[in-house]
Amino acid sequence: MADSADIRDVDALKEFESFLGRFKDAMTNRNDEVRTEYARVTAWVNADAPAYWKHETSKAEQRFSEARMALALCRAKVREEDHEACTDQQRQLDIWKRRLELCQLRNKQLHLVQQEWEQFIQESRNAISGGVDLTDTEIGQARAELQKTIDILDRYTGL
Repeated sequence: MADSADIRDVDALKEFESFLGRFKDAMTNRNDEVRTEYARVTAWVNADAPAYWKHETSKAEQRFSEARMALALCRAKVREEDHEACTDQQRQLDIWKRRLELCQLRNKQLHLVQQEWEQFIQESRNAISGGVDLTDTEIGQARAELQKTIDILDRYTGL
């Protein structure tokens, strides 16, 4: 057994402990960013997107109704054999019919997206909390143990 320890660089341990502190801070910031993004997407999926598509559906229903009335008025004004004069009105009716169908489809799809997002959140919650635990607890404990070792080595080298 050796009579003395060969301690050459306690400063390297101090730098490593400092690095762990910076790493912990960076991970905490990343965890906060992930939570913020999850909240932002959740708000979009559960509030913003449904409100948007509800408004768009209402607008499409209104425009579709107006286009249908315009086509009916046009057809009432022209002779039976001259319905080609109403092609612009028919085109507008077709456009708003497709838009209305799209809006209705998006409203139905939103329910599926909301369910899938909620499932994703539930599944990823464990991974996120694991990262938070690692950052908050384990890195903090590792730093504390390393600091104890550094303090012991500092006292030893001061003899």
